[in-house]
Amino acid sequence: MTLRANTTGHSNTANGYVSLQSNTTGWGNTTNGSYTLESNLTGIQNTAIGNNSLRTNTTGNLNTGTGYGSMQFNTTGSSNTGNGFGTLYLNTTGSNNTAFGSGSLNSNTEGNYNTALGFNAGNTLTAGSNNINIGNNAQATSATVSNEITLGNSSIATLRAQVTSITALSDRRDKTNIIPIGEGLEFLKKLNPVSFTWNTRDKAKVGIKSSGFIAQDLLALQKQSIIGDNLDLVSENNPEKLEARYGNLLPVIVKAIQEESAEKDKMFEDQQKEIKALKERLNALEKIINELLNKK
Repeated sequence: MTLRANTTGHSNTANGYVSLQSNTTGWGNTTNGSYTLESNLTGIQNTAIGNNSLRTNTTGNLNTGTGYGSMQFNTTGSSNTGNGFGTLYLNTTGSNNTAFGSGSLNSNTEGNYNTALGFNAGNTLTAGSNNINIGNNAQATSATVSNEITLGNSSIATLRAQVTSITALSDRRDKTNIIPIGEGLEFLKKLNPVSFTWNTRDKAKVGIKSSGFIAQDLLALQKQSIIGDNLDLVSENNPEKLEARYGNLLPVIVKAIQEESAEKDKMFEDQQKEIKALKERLNALEKIINELLNKK
């Protein structure tokens, strides 16, 4: 029953019960396992290894599914790679996704350009695009978020690297509405640094002592701020799990230091003026005294 509907398709290899049975003009496909590429019609250069992999693919091209159920519900998505049990399982029209590890990206349906590496990595994503999830059960902030990188799951307590600086685009030619920041020392005075012990609701991080800020506090201060969302101190992609961006406090800290330095410079300048005035008065007094002594 393999390739039984094939008409002009060529260079196909089908191995397994009803694999490529609907193929008509698709070519360059390779299957190994029952129901692999069962519904393929015109899709080309797909590779399906493992029962049910790419089972419902019709016109998708250049997909590679390895593992039971890998990309089982893909229909028109192209250039996807799934390696592991159930990888990209629910994908239908999403393209250019890469999933390595059982269950990774298994809920993605129409998201594009996502990369997941690790057991169940990124398996809550459904429609988000251009995300990277690396590590066991590494999850994006929400099912539809885009342009986000997640390293590890919520149990990770230490991030180690040979270098600690991450470069970011900062070219003036890529920015508009550039104005001096309006928050500094007064904003920092309102911050509420705290120490605490982690007790996450999912129990992934319990009993770990730390210090920092409360996201809700930062968000409240941001809303009160004269520059508001430009501070970008809190991610609200998932309202049930707010995340703080401590690094975005750096411009405010620098501004506060500049304000403090300017205030000290002014105090020093005022002191110098006062000293100069006192010296001038002292010189005038000495002159008067000397004149009186000379008259005697």
